[in-house]
Amino acid sequence: MKSTHKYSTYQKYLDIYENYLDASIGPLQVTSINSEKIIQILPKDLSASTHRSIYCVLNQMLQYGNLYLNLPGILLQSYIDAKKPTMVEILNPAEQQRLLTELFDHMDRCKLGILICLSTGLRLGEICGLRWEDIDFSHKCLRVSRTVQRVRMPSADRKTMLVEGPPKTVSSKWEIPLPDSLLLLLHTYYEEGSYVLGNTSPMDPRTYQYRLQTYLQAARIESCHFHILRHTFATNCINSGADVKSVSELLGHSNVSITLNKYVHPAMDIKRNYLNALTVEYSRILEHMK
Repeated sequence: MKSTHKYSTYQKYLDIYENYLDASIGPLQVTSINSEKIIQILPKDLSASTHRSIYCVLNQMLQYGNLYLNLPGILLQSYIDAKKPTMVEILNPAEQQRLLTELFDHMDRCKLGILICLSTGLRLGEICGLRWEDIDFSHKCLRVSRTVQRVRMPSADRKTMLVEGPPKTVSSKWEIPLPDSLLLLLHTYYEEGSYVLGNTSPMDPRTYQYRLQTYLQAARIESCHFHILRHTFATNCINSGADVKSVSELLGHSNVSITLNKYVHPAMDIKRNYLNALTVEYSRILEHMK
């Protein structure tokens, strides 16, 4: 996989192999592997995400053995139920107002980056890797073409390094239109040849996550993950009447179903309005029949 996948993906799969598969499942004969045995071997307190990753790696290894080593074809089924869509965490209108007030107070490049994320839905690694050359002022758009991640180096000392690579998915290489007000602000801080957050090297995502926490604290908002900015942007788009296809493309999702499952959850008031409208229509029909 190392030659065909992003380094961060390869490193994630390698960690899964070393931590969960090598010692416990590695000694087993392929013909003795089945879902029941894997359930007995794996720790019981795994997160759903880790569980799915383990089965993904193990099934790819078994498929490789089947294709190239003439070993029996085995496909293991995960016993974790499909993850149900949940309501994403967002900033409420009052919190958004307080955060915007904090950002515009002594605005600098770091605060500008937070505002960009609130206005475009960029992920943490994408804003850290954003260069001025990615902003097309003439066409009023922003091109997402890279992301920055901190990953473990392939060595025994387990040190980490910053890796700059392509976005999360192929569809994540996309363009986002920029509002005129944000473009004017970007013009103020433009510096040819550097990253938007400053300097000639990307910002460490962990450092920028800490920066966000200081802004949230100043705005009297409870500490939360950077992804809340992306969730807030998407929810604002949906609540403003944007169609799901457009929001999906703005977010760089690989398909519309991801957007639907995450963000399209009508509020109770909206559902009540639908039913009230239906009741009015029934009343009209009954009145017409009299």
